[in-house]
Amino acid sequence: MNAQLKKGVLELTILREINKGDLYGYELAKMLGEYYTDVDLSSYYTILRRLRRKELVSCYEGSKSEGPPRKYYQITNRGKEYLCQRMAEWKHIQQIQQKLVQRF
Repeated sequence: MNAQLKKGVLELTILREINKGDLYGYELAKMLGEYYTDVDLSSYYTILRRLRRKELVSCYEGSKSEGPPRKYYQITNRGKEYLCQRMAEWKHIQQIQQKLVQRF
């Protein structure tokens, strides 16, 4: 898959999953890694950092695990608005593609 396309789809997917409930980075990467088998673990953290800089997600420390405290990510109101806009765009693109497929 094209790197830019994958980056956009992963960002949208990560936001959508965090919108369902707070997640810590490794949990998210493990879950999505089942589907995106060619994505490196560090890519998830890069996207999460970018989403934090954009203030689309926030981060807090959860209760201690066996190792260091986990950083949980939660979607912000700004992130919810962004997700809603991007999902509408995604659905529109899907509709266009479906119409084009039906033509041929």
